[in-house]
Amino acid sequence: MDFISELKKRNIIKQISNEEKLALALKNQKGVYVGFDPSGESLHLGNLIPIIVLRYLKKVGFKTYAILGGATGLIGDPSGKTSERKVQDYEKITANANKIKVQLERYTQAKIINNIDFYQNMNLLNFLRDTGKLINIGYLLDKEFIRSRIENGISYAEFSYNIIQGHDFLHLYEQYDVQVQCGGSDQWGNITTGIDMIKRKYGEEKTPYLCGLTFNLLLNPNGNKFGKSEQGALYLDENLTHPYLIWQYIYNQDDQFIIDLIHRYVLDQSLEQLQELIEAHLANKKTRIAQKFLADYLVKFIHSQEHLDTVHKMNKALFDNQLDQLSDQEKLVVFASFDKVELDRNQSFMVIDFLLQAKVADSKRILRELIAQGSIQIDDLKITDPQAQLNVRKDQQLTVIKKGKKNYFIVVWKG
Repeated sequence: MDFISELKKRNIIKQISNEEKLALALKNQKGVYVGFDPSGESLHLGNLIPIIVLRYLKKVGFKTYAILGGATGLIGDPSGKTSERKVQDYEKITANANKIKVQLERYTQAKIINNIDFYQNMNLLNFLRDTGKLINIGYLLDKEFIRSRIENGISYAEFSYNIIQGHDFLHLYEQYDVQVQCGGSDQWGNITTGIDMIKRKYGEEKTPYLCGLTFNLLLNPNGNKFGKSEQGALYLDENLTHPYLIWQYIYNQDDQFIIDLIHRYVLDQSLEQLQELIEAHLANKKTRIAQKFLADYLVKFIHSQEHLDTVHKMNKALFDNQLDQLSDQEKLVVFASFDKVELDRNQSFMVIDFLLQAKVADSKRILRELIAQGSIQIDDLKITDPQAQLNVRKDQQLTVIKKGKKNYFIVVWKG
């Protein structure tokens, strides 16, 4: 199976400007690039598709490039946005780009270039003369993402973004023999501008490999962008998102959706190999074989086997009722999505008063009944005496209360 058919079968490709040129570009080992926006300090789970595809394209024979938007990030891409993006200062974009560069070096196996290098010494008049002349205003106004913003207003900076990203493609074409640009489905307008600029400058006959492709947007069954939990984006930086949260997010995906995710994310295994896994999953969905497989796969890919081992330890502690095996920080991660009550560690509590303030039940009568039934545990210890004094260590950050088999209540200690 050729690589285009492979990516289509995996539901990765949305649009290709010219399939014949794309096949020729591979045959002649031309360059392909994907751009990465440094508006945040880390890549997130949604960025993994272009990263994994870039690795795949290198494997099949392309020369691969990852372009950091150190320049374009200073303007802000209007694609897919309904209002003006907040401008970030040079220092912040530069700091973000430096952090993301480290991630790209780890994940992409591509040559990494920051597009600030194209522009920081460029003369404005030369840019307008040499690049601005390649595109007319009518062409830009026909772009859907620009047209949709005209009525509500769009700054000249964001209006010009399309030309600047087009110039990126032109520069990479001239300096690195990059013939293919890839991006998310919202990048189609920017990609085609670059193609048209290069064609206008060099002519159709001299651009036999020039093309672009976009990836299908990854939406969950509710129509929301994949890669965002209730707590926000799931970052690849473990200091921003603990690996356990990524594992849990993948594990909790819908049975049918997880199959689509496996096809898109696991490009280092053939569709035939993956089909065996999927058939086992469909034969016994309760075991969540597919969810466990992809959760393990992505945590190991993003982080390491050691991080995955820690995630497994945290899961085991939760399900085997051995929370004492976890640090307070690990407990905070495990219960990140749970409601929490803050209490003063310097305050003295009897167990029943503590449970009432922790909102375990609405009354002391109900709490006494639960304790008599053996249904209350505090930090893995079964409670038998509602009048007992609660002991809190000076360095203790939280207390975990369990009611019955599955209901948890979290108290965070302050003071």
